[in-house]
Amino acid sequence: MQTIFGSHGAIAPFQLVRPATINDAAAALADGAGACLAGGVDLLPALRAGRRVNRVVYLGGIHALKAVSRTDRAIAIGAGVTHHRLANDSEIARALPDLAGIWRNVANVRVRHAATIGGNLMARNPQYDALPALQALGARLIFAGADSRAQATDAGAADWPDGLLSAVEIPLVERRFGFDRSMKPVLSLAVSLEARDGKLSGRAAVGCAHQRPVCLALDFAGARDWGAVAARADAIADAFAADLAEPDTDWIASGGYRSTLVRVLLARQLTALARR
Repeated sequence: MQTIFGSHGAIAPFQLVRPATINDAAAALADGAGACLAGGVDLLPALRAGRRVNRVVYLGGIHALKAVSRTDRAIAIGAGVTHHRLANDSEIARALPDLAGIWRNVANVRVRHAATIGGNLMARNPQYDALPALQALGARLIFAGADSRAQATDAGAADWPDGLLSAVEIPLVERRFGFDRSMKPVLSLAVSLEARDGKLSGRAAVGCAHQRPVCLALDFAGARDWGAVAARADAIADAFAADLAEPDTDWIASGGYRSTLVRVLLARQLTALARR
């Protein structure tokens, strides 16, 4: 939930930079004195609340950040793609129909049309949805540095490279994806079940329960078909919850309650996805 403080008149003066390319934007951010502005969903309330920055780098004019491209192995989604476009773009829907379908219910209409995937990720808000979804999907984040070099890192990596997040790259495999957001802000759970070269694998990412989303591989104990995964759903969920770091206890919920929810929601997701 966003809390809005003050008005635009409370925003301290800053230099506004409007780069035309990703490299220009990365260079404008290289000294650490700038902040990115795309949809403004997080930055504007922070500025009204008193955050001071020397430079605001407006990313809305960089068309490359809004590009969507696909190869046989992966789809690359620009960091400037909005939630609305992620849910409705035909190329994304063909490549990742489960993700596109789920994303139509993320946030409200105003936020979906303004907020970008890159902004959602770089806000590093543990309540946000993009990171657990991308962790479960095995995505890589592509960062552009001031030296014009691109660096890629797993979405689940503890540390991300310096630079400007330019795109998200999601591998294309035979996949079943689910994202349970029904218990937010207590917990969210993204699950991806995948088949590669006749072998089954899966990942689940837990949001809202730690300082940042946590993703772990699922142990299918040698299951060779989805029916066996469905039959073992409770045991797989129990093992996952046992390996998961203790969830936070805060004013929203206790860590013990969150742990129980992980077991229940994961078993439910595994059963539904495996039987689909």
